[in-house]
Amino acid sequence: MKEVRVTYPAGQYTALVGHALFSEEPGPLSDVCVGKKVALITDAGIPQRHLDVVHSAVGALAKSTYTEFLDQGENQKQMATVLHLAERLLTRGFDRSDIIIGLGGGSVLDIAGFLSAIYMRGLLYVNIPTTLLAQCDACIGGKVGVNFGGGKNLLGAFYHPATVLVDTLFLHSLPIHEQKAGLVEVIKAGIIGDPKLFSLIEQSLDDLVGLKNPQLLQESIYRALQVKAQIVEQDEKEAGPRMKLNLGHTVGHAVEAVFGPQAIIAHGEAVAVGIRVAAMIAWKRGLLPEQDLHRIDSLITSLGFGDQWKAFNTASIMEKIALDKKKRQGRINFVLPLRIGEVTVVNDICEDELTKSLEALKDHGIQHIQQP
Repeated sequence: MKEVRVTYPAGQYTALVGHALFSEEPGPLSDVCVGKKVALITDAGIPQRHLDVVHSAVGALAKSTYTEFLDQGENQKQMATVLHLAERLLTRGFDRSDIIIGLGGGSVLDIAGFLSAIYMRGLLYVNIPTTLLAQCDACIGGKVGVNFGGGKNLLGAFYHPATVLVDTLFLHSLPIHEQKAGLVEVIKAGIIGDPKLFSLIEQSLDDLVGLKNPQLLQESIYRALQVKAQIVEQDEKEAGPRMKLNLGHTVGHAVEAVFGPQAIIAHGEAVAVGIRVAAMIAWKRGLLPEQDLHRIDSLITSLGFGDQWKAFNTASIMEKIALDKKKRQGRINFVLPLRIGEVTVVNDICEDELTKSLEALKDHGIQHIQQP
């Protein structure tokens, strides 16, 4: 088991990364759940065996447990869901001494965290991520929120969990496509701040896809979380360095948005498009060495995602980018890789440059693009 400590101005918490964490005694929830009412928020797709593990651990400690099942998918990330859950908590007499647990992927954790932030001005909450994408990224950092007005996470807050339990046992029920989508966020962490992690994925992709090597999987998740934790410690509320974590997300969120709430594209798959666009722009500007451009492109391409995003015209993607919440004073902060292990934030990306890069990626791919 490994520990990632997340420090922010008002406190700190730990993310435990291991396998079968709930088989340990006295149990990872013993410090937060004893004698409290617990609201367990999850989704209808959670395997029963995972639910049983958490119910057993919580039931042995809590005063009472209430479980709320959400429908699967991004379409649940709306204010109506949060208000519905708040009403349920109020009906059951939850107060500020009680606790919320989010058990699921990134959407569940976002909803549970946002509810925790606003219900009675703040309840303790615990993140138990069950997807690779959530385990290596979304479970820490304190960004919580829901979608609004066609934009991604436009209603939200910075509100940190009391603890995070990353149990790789839960990943064994994930379809291969979701595993690959989650690996994009691990690759992103390597590009941002850990070249050894990037090389590890390059060398061991076949073992990571299919979860063939548990120790390698835990190491990859741990290293990705370490990159994020170090950046959050420098900049909790995205005034500067934390913007680096948005590598690939400006375009990625726009690609998700054009698919709509019933998206058939995974978050990681959309971010993969955004990372490739960012790498292309950086290379064209002479910021990213060609060797690193091709390493990034080759690793992402080897995940074998489909090209369904290409069915949407570039103008529709650009319209969604215009709604991006990362826009400041009319400019969008855009993350560009300088090399594998280092990125920078720029705010001078023009619409024409971004449009041409999207079109080039759609029509030709990186391998066939010539540097100006």
